[in-house]
Amino acid sequence: NDLVLEVDNKNVSTIYTEALFSRRYDGIQLIVSAPMSTHLNANSYMLDSIKCRKIFEKVKNNLLKGQNESNMIHSQAASYLTQVFTAPTQWNAWRYDKGFTQKLVNFVQLEVTLKPTQSYAIKNKVRPFSCGGSLASDYQQIEITRKFN
Repeated sequence: NDLVLEVDNKNVSTIYTEALFSRRYDGIQLIVSAPMSTHLNANSYMLDSIKCRKIFEKVKNNLLKGQNESNMIHSQAASYLTQVFTAPTQWNAWRYDKGFTQKLVNFVQLEVTLKPTQSYAIKNKVRPFSCGGSLASDYQQIEITRKFN
C-alpha cells in the first residue's frame, strides 16, 4: 500500500521524503515535505496546524502499520524502529531493553513540512509550515516546529 496524501483537496504525488542524521537535533530526522498552493499565512494558522498534524498522523500510522506488539503507540514505535535498526540475521538482546528502545524512539523524529510552491511563495510572501515529534507522539503531542513571522 502506497501512502497517498491529500493536500489542497487533491492527491499529491510530488511528496519529498528523506531520512538523515541531524546534528541540530542530534538524531535521525524523517522528513516529509508536501507542496501547497494555498494558505500558509497568519490567517490560516489553525487550518495549517490541523493539516500538518493530520499528515503527520497519516505518515506515522502508515509506518507503524502491522506492529501488533501492543495497542500502545510507544510500543508500536519501539517495535518498528528496532525492526528497522536490527540486522535480520543477528539476535540482539537490546531489542527487549526498555531503556534502550525509549532512547531509540526519542532519537528518531518525524517532521512534516507544508511547503509553498515557488510561484505561490513569491506571489503571496509565505513561508513553509512544519510540525514534528517522535513516532510515539499522539495528536496533541505533535509540536509546531516552524511558525510564521
